[in-house]
Amino acid sequence: LTNEECVIRNVPDISSCRNLAEIVAIHGGRVEWRGRNEVSIRVKSIKEVEIPEEMFFHTSGGVLAIPLLVNRLGKCIVENRSGRNDTGGDQIGRPFNLDLYPQVGIGVTKENGKLIFTSLGDLSFKYDARGKFATSVIGLFSALGKVGVSEINNPIEVEEFEDTLNM
Repeated sequence: LTNEECVIRNVPDISSCRNLAEIVAIHGGRVEWRGRNEVSIRVKSIKEVEIPEEMFFHTSGGVLAIPLLVNRLGKCIVENRSGRNDTGGDQIGRPFNLDLYPQVGIGVTKENGKLIFTSLGDLSFKYDARGKFATSVIGLFSALGKVGVSEINNPIEVEEFEDTLNM
């Protein structure tokens, strides 16, 4: 969401993190790995690009890119020709809960093997994150693009979410 350089340390050198970095890069961001566990990201300009299915569904947390891209571009497109309904990544069967996005101001349509996420406006919202990490972060990232104060109830209480809030 920022034009400034963002340096993140202690990033695990795993395929999901590398894939998330690649999602940033295909949208026009500059991603530079500095050593094994530090990454510099700068996204001065960003372009609308369809996220390839094999990249999105093989990335734990790929769903977290959706609200950021919708905030910045007004739209996020994910290829889904196979019709998958899981969130991918670790392959433990987490459902891809498309119903939660309208609750945070993001519309979802399925069209020609694509999932198209679009902004439903900039009004704030009230949202129940149900104590889960991804739903808490999706709520947080969606709120960043809204006017006024959004309310996220029942966010997960773990260090990783605190780290996300602090960043």
